[in-house]
Amino acid sequence: MQAFYSAFICQGNLAFDIGANHGDRTATFLALGARVVAVEPQPDCLDDLRRKFGEREDVSIIAAAVDSQSGKALLHLSNNDMVSSLSEEWIAKVKAGGRFDDSEWERMAEVATVTLDDLIEEHGIPDFIKIDTEGSELRALSGLNVPVKALSFEYTPEDIATAVECVERLDRLGSYLYDISPGETLVMSVGRFVSKDEIITALRSLSERSGEISGDVYAVLNKEPTNE
Repeated sequence: MQAFYSAFICQGNLAFDIGANHGDRTATFLALGARVVAVEPQPDCLDDLRRKFGEREDVSIIAAAVDSQSGKALLHLSNNDMVSSLSEEWIAKVKAGGRFDDSEWERMAEVATVTLDDLIEEHGIPDFIKIDTEGSELRALSGLNVPVKALSFEYTPEDIATAVECVERLDRLGSYLYDISPGETLVMSVGRFVSKDEIITALRSLSERSGEISGDVYAVLNKEPTNE
């Protein structure tokens, strides 16, 4: 994992871990020498993050969900804390597709929300943002209004339309290039960073094949918009 993320993060960088869960990525980013802002709304996960990183000066733990605006939102809590979500629509889609059959979303909790712009105002512009928010990735990106050097966001085959919208959102912020890493392989499937149109084609092809797993889109900034 360190070898993979070393392509995006190095000593002295700032990284945002959005949907930090139990902190696997936070630990990796720290091992690479980054300062980390770890954002997580689930109480049990927050307890674990505080136990692991609460005494470190190079970690800021934020008890919130990242959304399109700051305030409050309802979080659908799952018995599997990897798939708790702000998005009822996403939950319905993955249920209909048979994904996460052992998961239930029977509880809800009101949680605080912050935007990526809020986090940038408080902590600075990150060198890398990891967004893993179980269906609310577009909502998170909607609260980002400055281009960052690199980021990733999760996609799910049942909800490729949202992943495509995420790409289109990033394209309005700057000229990004993209690749895809399926599941937890930490291997890029295209093998090179490609244009918006190419990655959208690749994403849509995933939704047309059965048995595809979820994964992450990685985006690197090629150049900022010219506002022409």
